[in-house]
Parts: sequence; C-alpha cells; structure tokens
Amino acid sequence: MARFKLLQELYYQELKNATNINFGTARNKKAKRVQRGKALFIPSVKDKILQVITKTNTDNDKYTTIVVFHGVSYVNRETPGSKRIISPSNIQYFVTKNDTKDIQVSCSCMDFYYRFATWDDNQNALYGSPPPPYIKTTNRPFVNPFKSPGVCKHIIGVMNNLKKRNYF
Repeated sequence: MARFKLLQELYYQELKNATNINFGTARNKKAKRVQRGKALFIPSVKDKILQVITKTNTDNDKYTTIVVFHGVSYVNRETPGSKRIISPSNIQYFVTKNDTKDIQVSCSCMDFYYRFATWDDNQNALYGSPPPPYIKTTNRPFVNPFKSPGVCKHIIGVMNNLKKRNYF
C-alpha cells in the first residue's frame, strides 16, 4: 500500500517524500545532473498563481518542466524578502519569498508521464491533462505499484534551483 498522505492538493515536499519512500532516492542524485534553461515566469496576480516553465535536459533528451505555485503573494514594489520576476511580456513583478507549498507539477519526460502523472492528477497535483487510462498489455510489473504521486528528477532539479535562488 502506498505510504503517503491523501490530500486534495499535495505539497512539493510530500510529493518528493512519496517519491523517495516508494522509489528510492536515486532521483535526488540524478537531479543534480539535470541541465536547466532560463526559467520563464508567468504571473497571475489576480489568481495568486505563478507558473514557472523551464526547458530541462539530460544527455540529449529535452523536456518541458512546469511548476505552478498557488497562493503566491504579489507586492507592488521591491521589499525586504521579495523577489523580482520578469514576465514574458517584460513586465516586472515582485513576489514575497513565500513558503507556499500548494503546487501542481508537470514534466514531458516518460518517467513522469508513466510513473507519476496519473497519480498526481488523482491528488490535484498534476498541471495539465492526465494521460489516458493505462491498459496493461505485457507481463511486466507496473511501474508504480504503490499508485503513489511523485516527481521526476527534472522537477526536483527545477525546484532545487528555485530554492537555491531563494524564490521559495
């Protein structure tokens, strides 16, 4: 049986912990090798949402990794503890260094798609559409027998980078 807390929306640390408990900690080490492009910040002040889209890659494989923060506090000007972000339309915004943990995640890698997307969706932690229902056609074991939500190394890498840069 999966060892995770059932919530409507999962906190990042809980997604990461569920991954570590059910699948080991190898993704944490592999996340250090994930290369990240410049993060694209898409703010929605009215909805208190900040979407962060990052192009990631490992070896020659390229992915789109998305983290959406809910409950973000925007301020009108730079204040102690706030971080400046520049939107795609070149408008500057300031967010308070926020410990918001209400997030949704997505990555275009196959590990995330097959192992975590469906189960993240069940917890309202998936950003975007879930994959179609899985139909088992081989005798190979399920890749997620615990039916556990979680995160791939690309999401861990993006989150580590955002934390290192004091965004959250």
